[in-house]
Amino acid sequence: MHRVVGLLTDRGLEVRRGEWVADRHVKQVKSIRGRWVVLLKDGQQVEISRRRVAEVKRRWGSTRFS
Repeated sequence: MHRVVGLLTDRGLEVRRGEWVADRHVKQVKSIRGRWVVLLKDGQQVEISRRRVAEVKRRWGSTRFS
């Protein structure tokens, strides 16, 4: 899995071990009751591991995407 994720870093990001999110599906990154999540355009929420929050916020910020 790590090899595949390494090849796809220009198109998305691994937010938890084994959970990769494509840039084009991100709607918003926000904190809900102290836990950071990525909200996807289809309504799903993916929790971000504590170790990856800083990297996710650098890439996608915590603002709304179109």
